[in-house]
Amino acid sequence: MEFKIENILIIGTGLIGASLAGAIKDSYPEIKITGLDNNQEYLNYLIDNSLIDVRADSLDNLSTGKYQLIILATPINIIKEYLDKLNNLLGEKNSGTIIIDTGSTKSEIVDRGSKLNNFKNTWFLGGHPIAGLEQSGALYSQPDLFSEKPFIITREPKTSYPETIINSLKDFLKGLNMKIIELDPESHDKYLAGVSHLPQLLAYVLAEVINAEEKNTEMVEISGNGYKDMTRLASSSKELWQEIYKSNNDNLIYYLDKYIERLNQYKDWLKTKEGKLRDV
Repeated sequence: MEFKIENILIIGTGLIGASLAGAIKDSYPEIKITGLDNNQEYLNYLIDNSLIDVRADSLDNLSTGKYQLIILATPINIIKEYLDKLNNLLGEKNSGTIIIDTGSTKSEIVDRGSKLNNFKNTWFLGGHPIAGLEQSGALYSQPDLFSEKPFIITREPKTSYPETIINSLKDFLKGLNMKIIELDPESHDKYLAGVSHLPQLLAYVLAEVINAEEKNTEMVEISGNGYKDMTRLASSSKELWQEIYKSNNDNLIYYLDKYIERLNQYKDWLKTKEGKLRDV
């Protein structure tokens, strides 16, 4: 059975949602895109730049069953809210819908979204494009933001997904020049805690430590690329990241404990100045 994507609904038109809209329009100009957001500035920008065809500020005014693909590109807490809303709104005559998200954690979301699987011919898969900027908002969107970048797909482990659904989604994402990686939700969250969530937290902490110094302005003025590179992430929205941290707290604590242990080993070396740094 062929599964053809002709209509897409993108919920959340900030940096990620707007960049996805641009990438889709570049690769699949025939696909009709509806953008949903309560931020009218974002919607105006997407309409003015022909990144979406239809604008909306509420699910209630849309016939959700007409979309073959729904992309949830909002913060994690809002993704979970929309999964519940879609559960109630998808119509009985739905011809087939894939729902994916773009959240930075997967276990909670995939578990929540699993209620939609095989319900009214709907299938939910967790998604995570590994790309972004320190800036947020539609005005910073880039259609090539995801080009040659990984897109992680996660499945609910107890669900038997039709291969047509899986292959259609993979082919669609490959058409956006993305590199597809499949992981189970738990592995995704464990890995990302170490290589994404921990570095982001460390950037915040380093910036906070220096900003708390009495002469912080002078210090930053003479800083080199090392400080700038390490604190570049600190300009990212804390409101957005706090939801990621809460959703993946156990894994983040695991790596924080390991990091603190290593920092204390270096601290002890600095106190004694014995041995060589590489032996710490």
